[in-house]
Amino acid sequence: MEKETKKELGKLLIDIAKYIITAIVVSSFFKAFEDTWIIFAFGGGVAFALLAYGFWVFNQSTKQ
Repeated sequence: MEKETKKELGKLLIDIAKYIITAIVVSSFFKAFEDTWIIFAFGGGVAFALLAYGFWVFNQSTKQ
């Protein structure tokens, strides 16, 4: 992949992770869910994975 494409992909993954975290925070205001810890654990895990991968891809684009 080109350097600029990797940079944009990294930014996109970081943005998606931020959106997931925002969705988790907003959903915490609605206590309609019975098992909220599942939502927090799954959403937090996915957001962390996307954030870590996004930073890694962004870092790889700046090294080349």
